[in-house]
Amino acid sequence: MRRDAYAHFVACLHRVERVVGETSNAALQGGPVPNGWPEEMTQAGEALSAVMLEGPDEIHELALEVFHLAQEWWYALRYEHGDPSPGDTYHDYPSTDIGAATEMFLQAASRVLRASDQGLLSAPPRT
Repeated sequence: MRRDAYAHFVACLHRVERVVGETSNAALQGGPVPNGWPEEMTQAGEALSAVMLEGPDEIHELALEVFHLAQEWWYALRYEHGDPSPGDTYHDYPSTDIGAATEMFLQAASRVLRASDQGLLSAPPRT
């Protein structure tokens, strides 16, 4: 289950990266930036919940960090193209590299899975 949860989360992050890139490119050519969350961000949030059940803490922290970076990227994109929420400033949502953050998650998840496969992780999944 752990391996499936990690893989699904990473797949969702790649979809978020794609939709943000496509939206950014469209906005640069004068297209609109949708208000609210894209469906891909909602799916990544749901996948994050599954990861949080699978342990260990190293993965929880990194998964949260990557998801928050994805959120910041979306907010930065919306702000840059004229759709900030009231009170938001660009400084509140710095532009981030979701691809690099996803790669960090992949590397950490691989380490955790290798350790688990070798019996080095004895903590049971969280319930």
